Amino acid sequence: MSNPARTTTLSVFKNSSSVKINHKALQELARLWAMKKTIVPAWQKEYHLQTNNSRQMLDYLIVLDSLNFCFWPESQIGRPNVLKAKDKWSVVYKGKVYSGYYALSISLKRFFEKNSGRDNFSCFAKISFPEFLEIFKGSSHLKSLQFLCRRWFILRLVSRHLLQRYGGNSESLVRQGDKSFSKLIPLFVKIPSFDDFAEYKGKRIFFLKRAQILGCDIMGALNNRGVGNFLDPEYLTAFPDYKLPQVLWHYGIFEYSRDLEAKILNQKEIAAGSKEEVEIRAAIIWAAELLSAELKKMGLRIHPFQVDFLFWNLSKKLDITFPHHLTKTEYY
Repeated sequence: MSNPARTTTLSVFKNSSSVKINHKALQELARLWAMKKTIVPAWQKEYHLQTNNSRQMLDYLIVLDSLNFCFWPESQIGRPNVLKAKDKWSVVYKGKVYSGYYALSISLKRFFEKNSGRDNFSCFAKISFPEFLEIFKGSSHLKSLQFLCRRWFILRLVSRHLLQRYGGNSESLVRQGDKSFSKLIPLFVKIPSFDDFAEYKGKRIFFLKRAQILGCDIMGALNNRGVGNFLDPEYLTAFPDYKLPQVLWHYGIFEYSRDLEAKILNQKEIAAGSKEEVEIRAAIIWAAELLSAELKKMGLRIHPFQVDFLFWNLSKKLDITFPHHLTKTEYY
C-alpha cells in the first residue's frame, strides 16, 4: 500500500513556489555521509521510559506522541533573536535540565515510573486538568508551553478511543497492524488528533507526522522485536516538523522564496494549512526521499525516516543560525 504522505505531497513539491531544493547541495551532503559511512543512531532510550513490559511501553509511547507537538513559546512570534534557553519550558530530572521534546519524554517517563496503577488509559480518560499539570510538576515556564488545555483534552480523547476500540489494550491495537506499517499507520490516523492533513489547491495533502513517528518509536523502543517488529520500514516517510527545515536550510538544501525567508527570519507566524506551510512540509518529505535515493546510489542504505532521525539529531548539535518557522499547530 502506498503511503499517502509520500504520494500526495509529490505534486506540492514539484509545483512549490515558496520552497525549492538545491540538488547540488543535497548531493554534496549525500557524498559526505557516504564518505563517512554514516550510521543511523539507535533510538534514544535514555530519554524515555525503560521497561520490559511491552504494553506499558506502548501506553507510554501513545501518550508521548499524542502530546508531541509545538514546544516553542507564543512570545517568540515577531521577536527574532530574543528567545533564550532559560525562557523555554524545561524540567529537571536527576540533576539535569531538559527542554522541548525531551522535557515531555522525561516528564512522562517520571510519571510512569512513579505512578503504577494510574498510568493507564482508564485513568487518563478522566484525568482532571490539575492532575494533568501535576505530570509536569517541577518544570519551569510551563505556562509558555502552548496548547496546555488542548493537550489535556487530547489525552482524554485518545484514552477514550483506546478504551472504546481496544478495551484500553495498546497491544491489541498494534497487533492489528500485523507487523506492517502500511496497515498500522492508518489505524493510528483514526486516533483523535492524529489525522494530520491539509487542503492545497483543492486537494487533500497528507503528512501524518505523529502517526508515523509513533510507529517509528514503537519499532525503536522495542528493538524491532515482538509486538514492535515491522517488516516494511521503507513505508515511512520523514516526519515534517519545524526543526528539520532549519538543518536543511543550514546545509543549503532548502531555498526559500524572498517573502517566505523574510517571514521566517523575522519570526512572523505562518498559518497552519497556508500555502507556504504546506509547501515547507512537502519539501521536508521530498528532501528526505531524494537524499535517501542518492545515498542508495552510493551504497549506503538509509531509509527516509532515518534521514529524518539524522537531521533531527543534527539540529541538537549544529550551531544553526537560522530560526525555525513558527506555525501554531497540534500536528508538529
